Amino acid sequence: MEELLMDPAFHVTGTKHTPNVSELSLVTPNDMGVQADMSNDCGVWVIMWMKQMGEKEYKIDVDDGTRLRIALDLILDPSNELKEKALAAAKKKLWLLQKKRRVKESNSC
Repeated sequence: MEELLMDPAFHVTGTKHTPNVSELSLVTPNDMGVQADMSNDCGVWVIMWMKQMGEKEYKIDVDDGTRLRIALDLILDPSNELKEKALAAAKKKLWLLQKKRRVKESNSC
């Protein structure tokens, strides 16, 4: 970490102050949420934590609904240049799944 901070490219302001990161003390804020043990949802957890920044209490539950909501937020964001392409692909996939289900139901009768 010190090497990163000593690199001139890191200091866009031209400052020469290079803190020695290994000498900084680690402080864990009170009431900070904690990711569940053995969880592989680091990215999802961090996104939810960032969304809740400034709230007095963190209540972060990661489940399939959380993942879906984040995916939808990203896809439907106005700045997403691929939004229409993603929506068209999702509609096509839905149509194919519905067709497959209808065929299966008609064969089981």
